[in-house]
Amino acid sequence: MSADNPPPPEVTGEFYLTPALEKRPDHLCPQLLDPNYTSCMSDDNGGVWFSRTTAMYRTNSKFLNRSVQKLNDDSLELEFITGSIMEFLRDLGMNDDNIIGMEFFAEGCTWVLELNPKLGTPNYQIHVSCFARREEDTNTTTFIVATSLFDKEEKSLASSSLPGFKDAKDTFDLTALTVRKAVVKCEFPTFPEGLRVIPESGEAKLFKEVYKLRSMISRGEKSTIARGTHRASEKMVAVKAILRTNLSPQDDASIYDEVSMMAALSKADTSYHVLPLIDFFEEEDKYYIIMELMGGGDLLERISKIEQYTEADVREIVDNILQAMAHCHAQNIAYRDMNPKNILLKSEEGWYVKLTHFRLAARCYEEMSLTKQCGTPCFTAPEVILRRPYDQRADMWSVGCIAFLLLSGQLPFQASNQKELFRKIVSAEFDFDVEAWANISQEGKNFLNELLLLNADERFTAEEARNHSWMLMPRKRLQNIDLTEAAKRIAKFNGKLKSTYSIDENEKLVEERRTVEEG
Repeated sequence: MSADNPPPPEVTGEFYLTPALEKRPDHLCPQLLDPNYTSCMSDDNGGVWFSRTTAMYRTNSKFLNRSVQKLNDDSLELEFITGSIMEFLRDLGMNDDNIIGMEFFAEGCTWVLELNPKLGTPNYQIHVSCFARREEDTNTTTFIVATSLFDKEEKSLASSSLPGFKDAKDTFDLTALTVRKAVVKCEFPTFPEGLRVIPESGEAKLFKEVYKLRSMISRGEKSTIARGTHRASEKMVAVKAILRTNLSPQDDASIYDEVSMMAALSKADTSYHVLPLIDFFEEEDKYYIIMELMGGGDLLERISKIEQYTEADVREIVDNILQAMAHCHAQNIAYRDMNPKNILLKSEEGWYVKLTHFRLAARCYEEMSLTKQCGTPCFTAPEVILRRPYDQRADMWSVGCIAFLLLSGQLPFQASNQKELFRKIVSAEFDFDVEAWANISQEGKNFLNELLLLNADERFTAEEARNHSWMLMPRKRLQNIDLTEAAKRIAKFNGKLKSTYSIDENEKLVEERRTVEEG
């Protein structure tokens, strides 16, 4: 078993008992994780794939819905999570013909899903098990939910050579994603008028009852962003509408992840330069994500059109970005797709920007605990490309790439094809073109050198970067450094970036990564 595929969690054989749980009449108790257990876990399809037939997802009691947090009771936290999983699994069982029965075992918090014996012999089962570990230093509980496919008769992981394995595996994949949504939903807040998580809080309203759509802002393959108006207050908002019929189960689950990350970051002051989530509606055919309307539009579009552009402007933009990163990282969230297209201006004047599009963001429970290969190629950190475990420090490399582009109108790593691009990134091959960097301050160059480092441990954190000498220079000095030529180069780059695709676990990329490693 490789380092990317650590063994499943170790359990003590006991159940997780606290004074509150011991009194439960239904004996609802999860299995107790070994206190020393640590693992490199990602959020890929619910967790690291220990094999093709085990997937995991975790949450923490401090991330749960605030109404549950206020109760400060482990037994109610657990009931909240298991209740959500039960609801989602029941709906899945009603819609998947391969699932013919489900049984729940309270002592052990395990659901056993029986699959149709017509799939083949031996018969298949899917087990969904809830583990728990008390974090004494933070007085919280980490819950880990594992979904596994078993050979019922041999009680071992099913083999791909068995009859019916493909159909059983398809149902397993769908179950893992369903469990992932069930756990993530527990982290949702109680939305003002949209999706209701706590039954006592009332029925959710339909989107059209609360908001009216106005003009379109942008249209993508899977979603549309439009201006909207809150009917009661007449407040203008941005509405991201996602047609559910176009979504794969994986993409459908990722919507919940995106909403969860935005909700977590919206709890604090909105001055952190992160686009706040206002509301969320889940309807049979669509999702609606309600956000603050950013009136200034796309950052690179603005730079492409302005007449005057200076190093002081870049420094202000980068400081805004660093504040957004500091906020995300303080919440143990890795953004994982830092690129200029995900940065919007608040208004048509000034450089106040906010970070948007949290589709790839993920919680980082421990250092170097993420493994999913994702992002926009020319801004992606070397450790991500090489599929090595990483954390929030990968975002800081991306910030360095963005700052490099904003200062010079060039990328630090350029190539005629993606394979060569990756070779340059993983060796950190970049230089400061004499012509493009002739007028730029030495402090600005030094700032980039502290971010574009192969060793993630040596990179600046967001807070350290904000205290660099470049960030503390008098604005007047930087205002005298004209970057008009850089703005022209940015205009050309902006047109090319529109056709750039994001990395997201495809076979072509995996093959190119292997070539890079071997080279």
